Amino acid sequence: MNKNRFRKQTEFSTLSYSFENSPLCLATTETGPGPYYLPDCPYRIDVTEGEEGLGLFIGLKIVNAKNCEKIHRARVEIWQANAQGRYSGFPLGSFPDEPSTTERWLRGWQESDNLGFLEFKTIYPGKYGNRTNHIHLRVSYQNKILNTQIFFPQNVNDFVATLPPYNQNPGGVTNYEDPVIQGFNGCRGCWPKLSNFGERYIATLTIGLDL
Repeated sequence: MNKNRFRKQTEFSTLSYSFENSPLCLATTETGPGPYYLPDCPYRIDVTEGEEGLGLFIGLKIVNAKNCEKIHRARVEIWQANAQGRYSGFPLGSFPDEPSTTERWLRGWQESDNLGFLEFKTIYPGKYGNRTNHIHLRVSYQNKILNTQIFFPQNVNDFVATLPPYNQNPGGVTNYEDPVIQGFNGCRGCWPKLSNFGERYIATLTIGLDL
């Protein structure tokens, strides 16, 4: 057994809170927006636009990390790769500084309601290059902007990778080699509670803004 690899797999922390289970919260880790952010995503709950993949419902609660109080009218944007590891707006295999296309699938934004909640309907994200499965979030409230990511258990990533159309994309790495997870020691507040929801998954997470 490679002892160094085993140690690496057990060192990072996944400490996070879901409003389903706990009233607690923490300041969600800032990871930066990454190279595929686009500022003109549409306002909507369902971001799929016909992209094929395993259904995923995301429920978020936006709170003040100092006291866990709900935040009303926080703007939350999401963007992610499809099952083939591609982001809309960028031609397949392109670098982020190349001209974008007009596609905006798997992108959208919502505002939190008066209890701090919002939701998105999407698909389980694909992986690519040196990245594991993840979804980007950008939360804007007053003069605060938080760019972060959400991640999923490796056993679920492994299972999804066996399903079509994900099994046509051999790229990407596991959580244990992902540079963001490793660079931020697991990314506190980035791991939703993931549950089966019929033939889909539902992910719920409390996002804490450091106000």
